[in-house]
Amino acid sequence: MPWTRDGKQLWSYLSKYKPHILSAYSVEDPNCIPGKMRWLRKEVGYTQNFMINIVRRREKKNFAMKGSDVGKRPAILIDDYPKNVQQFRAAGGMGIEHTSTSSTINQLKRFGF
Repeated sequence: MPWTRDGKQLWSYLSKYKPHILSAYSVEDPNCIPGKMRWLRKEVGYTQNFMINIVRRREKKNFAMKGSDVGKRPAILIDDYPKNVQQFRAAGGMGIEHTSTSSTINQLKRFGF
């Protein structure tokens, strides 16, 4: 799968924060998880600088408080599926519905990034 039109710009902005990648997989496609891992290694140069979590869509909300240790803010989910963002927020996380790179970056700046 190719990058979206402005995906590299968003990754360039995010990568300095060593983000964790949270991506959903399809249970119907046995090549989904290996394919996502290949893409990440090739396109973002996967290193130990960030963690990759490939989960069922309904499990994304379980990561909402992963960054909520003392003195840290809740995790932020950037997702293009509104239901994921709503569930993540309901679980205590911060959510950004991704509609464009400029909008997502502006929201991240409001969160202090």
